[in-house]
Amino acid sequence: MHEPAKSGGHVEKGMPVDVHMGGKVHGFARGGIWAATNPMLDQVNTSLDHVEERNEHLPDRLQSA
Repeated sequence: MHEPAKSGGHVEKGMPVDVHMGGKVHGFARGGIWAATNPMLDQVNTSLDHVEERNEHLPDRLQSA
């Protein structure tokens, strides 16, 4: 039996969780997985924001070259 995974008080559709695992995914508590993953995702998002900012200035730099 599967049920949607819950995160931060809301339900994420399409994320099956094995009820027999007692709220664990591959033997790890879901909270521990989110605690480890969220900082990495924040770092990736920050890096992508920096790349996007640099890319926004490329047309101006190419025209002045």
